[in-house]
Amino acid sequence: MENVNNLRELHLHGTAIQDLPSSIENLKGLQFLDLAFCKRLVTLPTHICNLKSLKTLDVYGFSKLNKLPKSLGSLQCLEQLDAGCLGSIASQLPSLSGLCSLRILHLHGLNLMQWSIQDDICRLYSLEVLDLTNCNLIDDGIADENFHLSSLQVLCLSRNHISKIPAGISQLSKLQVLGFSHCKMAVESPELPSSLRSIDVHACTGLKTLSNPSSLFWASLFKCFKSAIQDLECGNHCYDPSPEAWPDFCYFGQGISILIPRSSGIPEWIRHQKKGSRVTTELPRYWYKNKDLLGFALFSIHIPLDNEFVDISKDFDQPHCGLKCELTFRGDQFAFLDDLSLDSWCECYENDGASGQVWVLYYPKVAIKEKYHSNKWRHLNASFRGCLNGIPVKVEKCGMQLIYSQNDVYSRPTRIQHNDSQENLGDERSTVEDVNVNDRRSYDDAQNTTQKTYLPIMQYTNGTDPGVQDDEQNHMPRWLNLLFNIIECICCGRQ
Repeated sequence: MENVNNLRELHLHGTAIQDLPSSIENLKGLQFLDLAFCKRLVTLPTHICNLKSLKTLDVYGFSKLNKLPKSLGSLQCLEQLDAGCLGSIASQLPSLSGLCSLRILHLHGLNLMQWSIQDDICRLYSLEVLDLTNCNLIDDGIADENFHLSSLQVLCLSRNHISKIPAGISQLSKLQVLGFSHCKMAVESPELPSSLRSIDVHACTGLKTLSNPSSLFWASLFKCFKSAIQDLECGNHCYDPSPEAWPDFCYFGQGISILIPRSSGIPEWIRHQKKGSRVTTELPRYWYKNKDLLGFALFSIHIPLDNEFVDISKDFDQPHCGLKCELTFRGDQFAFLDDLSLDSWCECYENDGASGQVWVLYYPKVAIKEKYHSNKWRHLNASFRGCLNGIPVKVEKCGMQLIYSQNDVYSRPTRIQHNDSQENLGDERSTVEDVNVNDRRSYDDAQNTTQKTYLPIMQYTNGTDPGVQDDEQNHMPRWLNLLFNIIECICCGRQ
């Protein structure tokens, strides 16, 4: 290797190499070293720590590796370390506190119950991605100091023995992605940081807060949605990881995405529900002018196809599930609005897909382009589809609900007050109508389950409230009313 001083990347992924020559330290310009799944490699030489330009080190899946160099922390330029699935090496991990440039740390699959590097991680002030999936962690197994990582954007805690999402998570002001799936002991969730944009809690069947619309979990999601709207208005963008830094799930789209167990179902406050993969909702007139209308909640239940599920996971590096939602405007004209997608990798997809899951989306109104701000675009359609290891999945049910700012996301929107200074906003008092649902719920019945402070809203197939005409007469300008009285007197006098 003496004559390759300009080498920048070295890919030895899955090779039968048994050791690295000491001359590797001569690669002064080496920035990327991939040694993943080199199953015959027993040890890494200390010379590797002389690669002062190294930015990425991947030693994932070393089944025979017995230790890592003690001086690994001297790699001050290292930005990404993937040390997952190293077997019994967890108790022999060297100090990482010197990795001052580290942004991405994957420790997936390590047994960290007797964790000796807690103090190291809290000193990694540049850390953006922390993957502790399937690390045998228990309650209080994560030091409080780790919630002071001010740069952390992605945190994966899936498949651990944790009974609740750690309360300290609310301190992570930049956290955008949270993985907490298959934590079967989890029963509650604290307040979540408003910066979150993507959450995965599928197969958390004991998480009771998912079925309670008044829980802190759903209230936190409403705050996350408002924060996402503010980011869009300010031109801020969500976390967009490079492929090598992806967590076990990744959402591509505006707003926020949540993956929850199928057992949670679609909550009752989603009034417009329909069997199948498509739902259409009629928007109120002048919806684009209504500042109280924040956006739309979209729900879809995905399950494997009956008797058609074939395990072809061998064709994938990991069992994979891909979900998509296409938003369109329909009516006299058709217009494509947006395409939202979620990629998820999980061991449960190798069997039965964890018996299905519910995909929740909060889509902001501000994401709709201005060219659609017209009353001719009032029929919003959401179409869902997905695949499990390359095989299409069945969309059992879906739903859509408008989200307003005056109320909690699960509550009835209040009637918008008529204001003469706002052009034609009286029509905005009409609510949405699911044009696909023949058997609509009665608002009179629904009113019995809501608080008395919420005013009832009726549905009208033409999107217009008959009360608007009466209100317009009651708000007739005085001079016009006086003119009508004069004309009436003249006519009566002639008679």
